[in-house]
Amino acid sequence: MRRFTLLLALVATFGLGCSRNGSPDETPARAANADAQRPNVMLVVVDTLRADEVVIESSAADPTPNLRAIAEAGAAFTTAYAHTATTAPSHATLFTSLHPTTHGVTKNGLVLQQEHRTLTDVLDEAGYQTAAIVSGLPVVRSFGVLQGFESVMDDLPVDRNALEPRACQTSGVEKCGERTTEEAMRWLADGRDPKRPFFLFVHYYDPHKSYEAPAPFASQPTPSGKPSFRERCRAARERYRNEVAYTDHLIGKITAEIARLGLADDTLVLVTADHGEAFDEHENCQHTGDLYEELVRIPLLVRWPGKIRGGWRSSEPIGLVDVMPTVLDLLRLEAGTTLQGRSVGEALLGDESSVSPGPVFFERAHFERKKRLQGRRFFGTQLGVRDGRWKYMEATEESRRSLYDLETDPRESDNLIAERPDETMRLARVLADWRQQTMDARPEWRSQKRADSKEVVEGLRALGYVE
Repeated sequence: MRRFTLLLALVATFGLGCSRNGSPDETPARAANADAQRPNVMLVVVDTLRADEVVIESSAADPTPNLRAIAEAGAAFTTAYAHTATTAPSHATLFTSLHPTTHGVTKNGLVLQQEHRTLTDVLDEAGYQTAAIVSGLPVVRSFGVLQGFESVMDDLPVDRNALEPRACQTSGVEKCGERTTEEAMRWLADGRDPKRPFFLFVHYYDPHKSYEAPAPFASQPTPSGKPSFRERCRAARERYRNEVAYTDHLIGKITAEIARLGLADDTLVLVTADHGEAFDEHENCQHTGDLYEELVRIPLLVRWPGKIRGGWRSSEPIGLVDVMPTVLDLLRLEAGTTLQGRSVGEALLGDESSVSPGPVFFERAHFERKKRLQGRRFFGTQLGVRDGRWKYMEATEESRRSLYDLETDPRESDNLIAERPDETMRLARVLADWRQQTMDARPEWRSQKRADSKEVVEGLRALGYVE
């Protein structure tokens, strides 16, 4: 169940619904700087969405028809990655184009410091009207990722009158997708200023555990007898797929509303995720503890009618750190700060030669103490890198290293550390150099400030995010 009645105090913390950053006097100045030729931007992030659950080509099984439609009308990056399998760090990376080790939000519960310049800050200064609709506790305004937004809808009060077992409700730690969608559609129809381009961020939490999709998407496969860990995992994946189908349906409602309002041709749409989910691929049935493909491989779809040609596909590895520079490149805006990602904007606009292969780096949330998860113990830091066909990972404190050839072994089942010592040594050096650079890139003022609200800590604990 998703209701945590002990979290009623979150109403007071997050129940304001909408707010503005800055004084009303700033709005005319921002509007005066707006470029009428710039498109609207809608960024949709679906929590816990694996790349292989999004079918972007026509097939008999079509679980995500609305995401497929976005891909058919635009571009899909088929080898896209989150740099960590944790919600808050991924969102901080998405909005700053910095790796978690640099921006400091290395786990849920840490706060992104305001000194960081975000994508929202840049768009706000360029005259965009900005709004965020958030469905999960790790991304609410208390954690800093939403800085720069004029309007924030992140209220997560407990709905004591909701019907069980699964009604559209808020639980103090999440808000169901139906309400998220209603808020987005209401803002598009009545909240936006038609004289300004908009930046709308929509965050869905629904595919996150405990996988309880509403009718008609709900089904509850239950293993008979005393199910094994593997049987429970398989049943969980079926319920998870129902949640994915439900979220796809909701995204379709928003894109239909954009079309109804006559905004489709003037709106750049991006859809991605913060991380994936494991279902017993590596003795894990959650998204904590490792950096395997099922945990960090995510979808990344981009649509801009008339600018990005439909059906374009790229298999070059790309990460969330690359989203901010790409959006700014497409909008012809300068970041005004150092970014660690690279733009693929020119490739989206037709110059495929502009995509240069490069390594993608990963880091797991640091465990300060040994943590037991589903029979395994985790401790310390785990880092990883994908370079071409190779993926190398190391967890020094756990004395674990692995090397996989993803072309011949996409399921990461054959560790080649012993067989390929030269490749292992090369990638270990690449990873060590990157770690040094990202650590050096941290400003002196960067601190790992934790959320100090008792209600927030209780909510994170209810989600399993407090060690």
